[in-house]
Amino acid sequence: MSNKRSNGEGTITLRKDGRWMARYTYNGKRVPIYGKTQKEVKTLLKQKLKEIEIASEKGYTNYIEKSKVTLGQWLDIWLEKYCKTSVRAHIFMV
Repeated sequence: MSNKRSNGEGTITLRKDGRWMARYTYNGKRVPIYGKTQKEVKTLLKQKLKEIEIASEKGYTNYIEKSKVTLGQWLDIWLEKYCKTSVRAHIFMV
């Protein structure tokens, strides 16, 4: 019996330079995660997949990594979540 992962769970491999790399697919793109040990990469991969799962449960259709969110995107998310649509329209009508 093999230890094959299910579709969408990602892969973990040892690179020639000695680092471990995990990859997962999200929105049709392969996203790599690097680390010094296999255990570290496995933990990071689980955390990332859990973040994506939580975001999809909350109804977010496009998950954006925390480090890649621009100020404009963050403001859009914040305004949608905490402000009424009439307030948003007035802010951007200037």
